Amino acid sequence: MKKTTTTEPQANNNQNTIPKEDNQTDGKKQFVYKAYVEDVTGSWCSNCPPVIKIINQVKTANELGKRVVVVAVHNNNLRYFDPMHIDKSNSIVKYYRYLEKDNMTGFPYFAMNRHQQLYKSNAGQNIYTHLEKTPSSPLGIKISSELTETEGNVSVSFQSQVRLENLKYHIFIVEDNVIDYQFGVGSNFEHNDVLRDCSGNIKGNSLGTLEANAEVIKNKQPVSYKLLSTGKLNNVRVVVFVTDASNKVINVQEAKANTTQDYQYVK
Repeated sequence: MKKTTTTEPQANNNQNTIPKEDNQTDGKKQFVYKAYVEDVTGSWCSNCPPVIKIINQVKTANELGKRVVVVAVHNNNLRYFDPMHIDKSNSIVKYYRYLEKDNMTGFPYFAMNRHQQLYKSNAGQNIYTHLEKTPSSPLGIKISSELTETEGNVSVSFQSQVRLENLKYHIFIVEDNVIDYQFGVGSNFEHNDVLRDCSGNIKGNSLGTLEANAEVIKNKQPVSYKLLSTGKLNNVRVVVFVTDASNKVINVQEAKANTTQDYQYVK
């Protein structure tokens, strides 16, 4: 298997030889497919709690929920402050408005794979139906990280069974169990999937072309953040997703901080 390793922001052309896992020897195996759900939200937002409830139900009410990866992008508005807002949130929301071609008219706004807007009335059904129809993906993602309570780095490997072009990869740091205010609920609300940082370009970092059965490795991508929960690193996850030329998410993976999530194959 051909492997390409790079470390950004500086290019690194060194080749790493990595022992193959037992389940990587069969190139015909399909990677597990997961759906990416992005929730643009705010603690000041009166309409946001019902969407948060729906997302939590989607993740827990069905076995398919294990294949749903969520990122909650908290954003201030002109009058109200959200303590979970980060500096990059404004740029991410601005870019998201561009992607959605003005369909995003207010908060909350949530969508699947950055191309299908979701609605409270049928979000769960749409997500589950999509996952049932899409059990596998040609693209696999492997994640490892070295994180402290303020910064660190993430290494990601990408492998495809077919040739894929014009790809970008995205690395997000998210935090669970953040106890803070939520309009309409109170000051003791549990926020999960809270975005704390985005590595590199908010529009995505160039992955280029993945050749069939080749592996590309992005080593030690830097991240920095301010954590808000009591458990700190125990509540931190790394979320990595890949988008195509149309900005649609091809696949997504997540891993707890300072752990390694290997490629997942359909059994």
